[in-house]
Amino acid sequence: MKQMRMCIRALSMCLLILFMAGCHNKKTENKEWILDRCDIEGLDGAVVELTMITEEEFYVATQIMGSDDGMVEKIYHVSLGEKRAEQIPISLEKGFYAMNIVSLEEDGFAAILSKEEEEVFQKEELVIVDREGRIKAKKDILEITDPQEVITILATKEGGILVVTSKHIYELDASLNKAKEHQASALIENATIDEDGHVLCICGTEGKEDGAKTQICILDLQMGKWEKLVNLKLERNDVAMRLITAGKNSFLLFGVNGIYKCDENGNADIFLKFAEQRLGDETWKCLTVLPNGEFFSCVNEGGKAMLGYLNLEAVEAQITKIVVGGIFMDYSVVRELKEYHQNHPDVLVEIREYDCDMSSVASMNEASNRLNADILSGNGPDIVYLQGLDHRMLCEQGLLENLDSYFDKDPKVSMENIIPSLREALSVNGSVYYVVPSFTIATLVGKSKLVGDSMGWTMKEAYDCWKEHGADMFLERGDSAFYGLIYGLMQNDNVDMADIRMAMEMADMKGKENSYVTEKNAALKDERALLTVGGMSEFWYIQMFHAMFDEENITLKGFPGLQGSGAMFFVDNSMGISSKSPHKDVAWDMIKIFLSEEYQSVKNDNLFYFPSREDCFEEMLRECSKKKSKYNSYLGMEMSNNEDRIIVTALSIEDAERIRQMVYDTKMVYHKSYLYDMVIEEASSYFSGNKRIDDVYEIIKDRIDLYYKEGK
Repeated sequence: MKQMRMCIRALSMCLLILFMAGCHNKKTENKEWILDRCDIEGLDGAVVELTMITEEEFYVATQIMGSDDGMVEKIYHVSLGEKRAEQIPISLEKGFYAMNIVSLEEDGFAAILSKEEEEVFQKEELVIVDREGRIKAKKDILEITDPQEVITILATKEGGILVVTSKHIYELDASLNKAKEHQASALIENATIDEDGHVLCICGTEGKEDGAKTQICILDLQMGKWEKLVNLKLERNDVAMRLITAGKNSFLLFGVNGIYKCDENGNADIFLKFAEQRLGDETWKCLTVLPNGEFFSCVNEGGKAMLGYLNLEAVEAQITKIVVGGIFMDYSVVRELKEYHQNHPDVLVEIREYDCDMSSVASMNEASNRLNADILSGNGPDIVYLQGLDHRMLCEQGLLENLDSYFDKDPKVSMENIIPSLREALSVNGSVYYVVPSFTIATLVGKSKLVGDSMGWTMKEAYDCWKEHGADMFLERGDSAFYGLIYGLMQNDNVDMADIRMAMEMADMKGKENSYVTEKNAALKDERALLTVGGMSEFWYIQMFHAMFDEENITLKGFPGLQGSGAMFFVDNSMGISSKSPHKDVAWDMIKIFLSEEYQSVKNDNLFYFPSREDCFEEMLRECSKKKSKYNSYLGMEMSNNEDRIIVTALSIEDAERIRQMVYDTKMVYHKSYLYDMVIEEASSYFSGNKRIDDVYEIIKDRIDLYYKEGK
């Protein structure tokens, strides 16, 4: 579900590490994996699962758009010998779909049936189905484990079923009764079973950076114990996602980079790199190893499924190589670029990840410095993934291509489609240098009766409000409160020293007891604290703000000193074109995809945050305001912030307008600020008790004066 996908996305952002390559045109001879297609009569829809029964028989699950715009799933028995597919007439309750289908050979198959419901977000059942579509056994997953914990199911040679979760492997008999339970010593991420009844599990990564190794834990079902731990060193710390067996003591491991041939002695050799192939993601997802060692999979073209054997063949073509580079690149971006690569035979897309340790600020800064140095020298990527970089600095130094002329001559995309306030905030000296598919927004939130019902305020107005009510500005005093007060102010590069002095006083914790150790939100409810920081990446967050204050009338007040609503945009997956790229037109053709209505529409579920297009933003707002919506995956879910709990409902008219007003009147995009970092650095000595407020104030004033004197 979407929350789970966000977790997967967060992992991919931190660990996506792809190989490096240059950027040039050349005539080259290389090899590609080609699908030799097998025409199958009667197969309808796009393949989502492919499960082998025998070397020439498969169960195939497809999806096709139904009459009510919902997806309809069909399950087939496919015979390669007869080149025919026969639909299995399984009778599913409305709203159920099958996933994790595993073959029980002549006895049919097992699968998890999943359903989204209004009250219970996801209901799951484990079923055994015969060849005629009759359900022979059924068990609610809740009788075995938590639905959110199920990773996959596997079938044993004896006809039993294994339910694999992150912490346990449950053995079930043919009637789906629990027979045995095996607890893992490490968290399981994916699993497969070999012909000898050994269960191989991906159990995470050990070590850091160059020393990182993927761990494979092996469970001997007959002995009932974990018997082996295999450490695999993947290319440039690749991330293991899936594994399947491929013969005695060997298996294939799927990473983000590609597929590795591995054995139980710890050898891992990559033999297929995804970035070099033009086959779609579904080919790798459905890849099956036949008993003779051949690879069998599928492609989907125009909603039609094609099955076939994968063979490595020599190809010769005039190739344009485009390098996309950045830090913690998002999987959704890479996926879209791979699809471009698939549909444009003359373009080879290569991803250059400037990898670093996300837990280390020094490591992240070092990666940013390496990327900046490459951009400056002309050896950088054609398309620059800008997360973690100083957008404005790159624009002002002429290192990013001005995109105004590309927008002017392209009939398919226009900056006029972008939310007007975001469009204005993105401009640097009146021009646009990078594209932004989505954004989040940050503000301060308070009770309307305390902070007023209008958005935006000066630091003096915030100071007077604090004095009037005798409450703390935030739940916590000291450094963190000070950060929140000057967060927006210091983005302006136009600082009033009186504002800084007031912010230090409001954040002061000397001589006061900070009693908000537990139940911090109680201080918001009983008005001991005025504000909380309200980062918003989903519309339902505003419902949580109401719960935190136990108040219907809240105001998205904004940061003191910012114009408009006082809120601030944070851009996601922003991309620009290097001004030194020799392939700017191709690079533009790639990045403009992320501004299309098709890509940003809520119906296609490509974005994790708010779309930058005005029409798509309004579409998402409408869907989240409906009492029933198949495009609002949070509807009916229980959410919490550890202290308050809510059931997500449709947005009220008032809340939808609050959010719209805040977004459409936001004036600034967050960017790195020397002044912010400098003021925080100096103020810390006051909040730690090492210096007096007057002394710190004078130091900050002198440094700001010097900053402006030297021309920033």
